[in-house]
Amino acid sequence: MDVSNQWKWSEETGQVILPDEFFAPLPLSVSDDGEIIVGAARAIPAWDTRRAVQWTYGVQHYLWDNDGVVLGNARACNADCSRVAGFYQNPVSISNPDSMRAWYRELSGKVTYIDMPEGAEDNNVVDINATGDLIAGIQAIWEWSPRSFSLVKDGWLWTQDTGSVSLRDILEGDGE
Repeated sequence: MDVSNQWKWSEETGQVILPDEFFAPLPLSVSDDGEIIVGAARAIPAWDTRRAVQWTYGVQHYLWDNDGVVLGNARACNADCSRVAGFYQNPVSISNPDSMRAWYRELSGKVTYIDMPEGAEDNNVVDINATGDLIAGIQAIWEWSPRSFSLVKDGWLWTQDTGSVSLRDILEGDGE
């Protein structure tokens, strides 16, 4: 058995092998009907980075932003995958502030970059709700104390109305 084959399964179809046109594809989320799958694949020539990948009715393709820049990791999609959420661009560039940010992509192809919560060094998407109007993720923040200075992980939530808000702020009552 070739372990590089990616697949999906349903009671109706059983196991179905997904096209494997890219190096080391990794499916991460699937639409409720099983016809659209999103994830990531290794990118050439930088094998250590990933590009956002989508399988739509069995056809595999990369995802780009509005300016034709390849998106990084497609981590999750809502119930019908009309909104895909992910993080980073490929390649990441310190001269481009969007390249380290989380994003969501509409079915039309329009990409919106999500602002990081205040103090965040980076942010990664973890999940999106069924309607696509709530996105959750992890952020890295520098935490100072009298004895240490360390990079710690914190959760964040995004909605259209609130933007990105730290879970710590929400739980401590500082967020909306």
